[in-house]
Amino acid sequence: MIFGRVGRAAAVAWLTLPRWERAGVAMLNRAAVRTTLDPDSGVRLLAGCVTEDG
Repeated sequence: MIFGRVGRAAAVAWLTLPRWERAGVAMLNRAAVRTTLDPDSGVRLLAGCVTEDG
């Protein structure tokens, strides 16, 4: 079960994220995705500061 692997707080946090946020976190978990982003873009994505127009 997920609670045993990551702990209750992390599991609850993950399960309460909206689906699009979970997808984003899952994508950023892949090294191939992280290494193709320039450092500033990665920081903005993680901080949620990217606007719709770029």
